[in-house]
Amino acid sequence: MSSSSSGEAPTSSGDASDASGSGTSTSSSGEAPTSSGDGSDASSGDSGDGSVPVDCSGVTIAGPVRQTVAQVRTNAYLDNVDVTRYAGIWEAHNAQTGDNRSTQWGALAGFALGVYSGQYVALAFETTADQAQIGQLFREADAALASAWSYWSISRCPGDFSSTMDACHAAGGAVGSLGWEIGSNTVPNYCHLEPNTTYYVNILFGTNGNPAEPSCPADVCGHVYQQTVSGN
Repeated sequence: MSSSSSGEAPTSSGDASDASGSGTSTSSSGEAPTSSGDGSDASSGDSGDGSVPVDCSGVTIAGPVRQTVAQVRTNAYLDNVDVTRYAGIWEAHNAQTGDNRSTQWGALAGFALGVYSGQYVALAFETTADQAQIGQLFREADAALASAWSYWSISRCPGDFSSTMDACHAAGGAVGSLGWEIGSNTVPNYCHLEPNTTYYVNILFGTNGNPAEPSCPADVCGHVYQQTVSGN
């Protein structure tokens, strides 16, 4: 992966809707992230309160396995990062750089993340108690990583991908966004999240119409991800 010349976290200029093109810009200079596939996380999600698990049988995709570690770029190169948790990215960043960036969902700093072909990433996060938080998670192409058609979702289950799109499931090429809201907000076409609950940001490079069939033309594909967040 190439470093950011500004020394800042990657920024996003993606618009608020998924691109309909294939988004197939590639670069031969990207380094593949370290990967460890884990096919065991396929039956339940975390309830968020430590009590009743969410039944994810029939939801978690069959075939692709969960990628648990990766090379990630913020404004630093981070090797062997735990990508089972959203906080894992920022814990690694803070440990390496001495920064004190927030590890909570909704933090504005961006990152570039590579996903191995035939695998998916499921970043677990817990929503805050804020009943009036609204945000958008943007993605855009990264110069150091191949791009392809991808699926992403916010779900109570890891590996939740669907060829049918709705407010919590999206697909497209190199540019797109997924809106989310916590609590009492009622923004049309935004994914509704409950406060103090565990969710997953799921990312997979699969072909248009068939998430389980890899779309990545290289060993690894990736995008830059960044959020905008506001209160209501």
